[in-house]
Order: sequence, then C-alpha cells, then structure tokens
Amino acid sequence: MKLRIATKIAAGYLVLTLMILILGVHGYNNSKATEYQMQQVDILNDRVDVEKAIQLETYAIMSSLRGFTATGEESYKEECIDRLNKTFELVEELQSIAADGNREAVENLKNLIIKYQQQVVGHTLPAIEQRYNA
Repeated sequence: MKLRIATKIAAGYLVLTLMILILGVHGYNNSKATEYQMQQVDILNDRVDVEKAIQLETYAIMSSLRGFTATGEESYKEECIDRLNKTFELVEELQSIAADGNREAVENLKNLIIKYQQQVVGHTLPAIEQRYNA
C-alpha cells in the first residue's frame, strides 16, 4: 500500500503535534508538582525560622538572667521577662504552623515554657532581688 506524499506529511505533523501535546501535559503536571513542593518548603522554612527565633530568645533569657544575677540592675530583669513573653508567643506561633505529627511535642514545649516562666518570675527573679535588697 502506497501512501501519497501529502498523507505522509500530514501523518508526520499529526505525530509531532501529539508528541508536543504529551510533552506539554507532562510539563504542566510537573510544574504543578513543583509548585506544591515549593509551598511545602516555604512552610518548613517558616517552621525553622520560628524554631531558631525560640532558640535565640532562650539564649537571651539566659544572658539577661546572668546579667541580673551579676549586677542586680532592673533592666536585665525587665529584659528577662520580655524575652520570656516573646518565647511564649513564638511557641504559640510554632504551634499554629506545626505539622500534625508534631503538635503534641509543641504542646509539651509550650507547657515547659509556662512552667519555666512561672519558676523564673515566681522564684528566681525574686530571690535575686532579695539578695541585692538585703
């Protein structure tokens, strides 16, 4: 069976058009998958940023406690209380963006921060003040 040249050319264009269409659909699907993965990376980056901020606030709390212990200056005490409050806010923020499997761990962290805050504000800071007022 012999095909005419025009039929062969038309069949060739049809095959090329189908290949381009298939590649286009495949590329579109890949771009959607990549977009979803980028959104997940952004969410993870947000979590890491908040976790780093919590870590830095914790270091700042320790630093202000050392400063208040060493000098007895009120500015260190106020900074310590401010940092404790900021840490609590950051933990609440982390809780709102935490993955489902990590919500319990973040809740435990939140409870520990509350206990620590109560201990520092209720016992540690007054004991240091008493030392300098005596």
